[in-house]
Amino acid sequence: MSVLEGVDLYIVDDDFKKEVEEQRILIRTLIRKRLKSSDIDTVLDTYIAFYNGLKNLKEVNGLKNQIFNIFTTNYDMMNEIAMETQNIHYYSGFEGIVNRKFNLAYYNYDFVDNFQVNQATIKVTPNHMNLFKVHGSLSWFMKDGELVERNPYEQEFLPEIIYPSVDKFSNTNLIISYSALMRELSNRLCREKTTLFVSGMSMGDEHINKIIENALTINTFHMVLFCATEGEIKKLKEKYYAYKNVIVVNNTYKFSDVADLLLNLQGGDGDA
Repeated sequence: MSVLEGVDLYIVDDDFKKEVEEQRILIRTLIRKRLKSSDIDTVLDTYIAFYNGLKNLKEVNGLKNQIFNIFTTNYDMMNEIAMETQNIHYYSGFEGIVNRKFNLAYYNYDFVDNFQVNQATIKVTPNHMNLFKVHGSLSWFMKDGELVERNPYEQEFLPEIIYPSVDKFSNTNLIISYSALMRELSNRLCREKTTLFVSGMSMGDEHINKIIENALTINTFHMVLFCATEGEIKKLKEKYYAYKNVIVVNNTYKFSDVADLLLNLQGGDGDA
C-alpha cells in the first residue's frame, strides 16, 4: 500500500495512474474480504476468554467499580461479538438504534443501578467497558457527512477504516473522528494512577507512541507489554530501557495467552 501510494508522486501517465489506483482498490478489497472470511469461531473463543478474564480480574482484585477502556487498532467485530455473547455492556462511541451516530460523550455515561423515583439517592454502578476503535471499523459508514454504524454482516458497504500504509491518514472522512479518539486516548492515559496493558501490538504506530511517551512522563502511569516473540521482547526492552514505569514481560505471550492468564488469576492470598 505504501509503495503504491508513493509512486503517485512520480507517475505522469494518466493510464498508469489509473492502473495503480485499481491495484490500491484491489488490496483494500482483499483486506476487507480477509477480515470477513476469517475463522470467526476460533478467534471468537479467544476474545470471549479475554473478556471473561477481565471480569475475573475485577472480581479477584476488588475492581468491581472499575471501568476498563479497550483501545484497539483492529477493524474487525470480534470485540463487539464477544462482549455481546457474554452479556457485557459496552460503549463503542455510537448512540441510537435505527440511526446509530458517533457521539464521543457516550464514553462518559454511567449506569444507574436500581433507580427508584421515590429514593433521594441514585446508586451508580460503572459495570461496563469502553471500546475505542482508533483506526476505524468494519461497521463504520459515512452518511451525509456523519459517521454512523451499520451491521457489516447484514449489508454490503465500504467501511470507514484507516488502511495500513505510510499515507494511512489521508482518509479525510475519518479525520475529525480519529482526532477525537486520539484525544480520548491521551486524556485517559494521562489520568492519575493509570496502567496500560498492551498485547498484540508491535508499537510501530508512531502517532500512538507519541501519546504513550507523554503519559510515561507521569509518575503514577505504568505500562505493561506482552510480546508474542523473543524478538519483540528484545526490541521493546531496548526501546524502553530508560523508563522505570515500563514492564516488558520476559516470557512470550500471544493474545490467547494473555486471555488465559486473566482467566486463571486468583484472589485471596495473591496467588495467580
